[in-house]
Amino acid sequence: MSARDPTGGAGPPHDLQVHQRMHALVGEYLDFVWRSLRRLGVSEADCDDGCQRVWLVVTRKLDTIRAGKERTFIFSVVLRVAADMRRAARRSHEVEFEERFHQDAAACPEQPYEQRRARELLDAMLAPLSWELRTAFVMFELEGFSTPEIAHLLGVSRGTIASRLRLARERFSKSIGDFQLAQRPPERDSGTIFLLDPGDVEDADDDCHQESEPAAKHGVIAR
Repeated sequence: MSARDPTGGAGPPHDLQVHQRMHALVGEYLDFVWRSLRRLGVSEADCDDGCQRVWLVVTRKLDTIRAGKERTFIFSVVLRVAADMRRAARRSHEVEFEERFHQDAAACPEQPYEQRRARELLDAMLAPLSWELRTAFVMFELEGFSTPEIAHLLGVSRGTIASRLRLARERFSKSIGDFQLAQRPPERDSGTIFLLDPGDVEDADDDCHQESEPAAKHGVIAR
């Protein structure tokens, strides 16, 4: 066993500390990294690859991460990885939302339907947002970063973040409204009433007369 293998407990103290810190970060932020990649538009099929990329960067930069700033640093890496993967995805064929949902459900049947459906619906609501709006919205509304933290991480002013959040909320709300409208059953048209001249009905040919008889009887046709 290598003397530098921290899992063997025989490596130098620094290596052991690095291993312990990395192990603690993975344990605490593993779900955070995966969830953030998804919310930033990385497909579920690519998330494992994205997570590996994030943790490789974190491992290389571990000595530069200040205590108490781990979450912010990790999310900055997630942002870069997600942006790279989204650019690559745009060059490939995109799968429609409903088709992707059914494919994912078939791939992971053990996951509760409601949980998968909720995640897919969130993806659909976030999809119309631009990268700038989506990033600000996810960080503030879903991951709980403060406006100053977001501004610092993205390198823009607080006013810019406030503007992006306002636009993102408006478009997110519109997406929800459009989705809810699409889910409503079609309304029956109960209203248009046409009055007929009884003579017009009587002069119709026999077939049409038979089809129109209930309406002729009452003097109206409702459509």
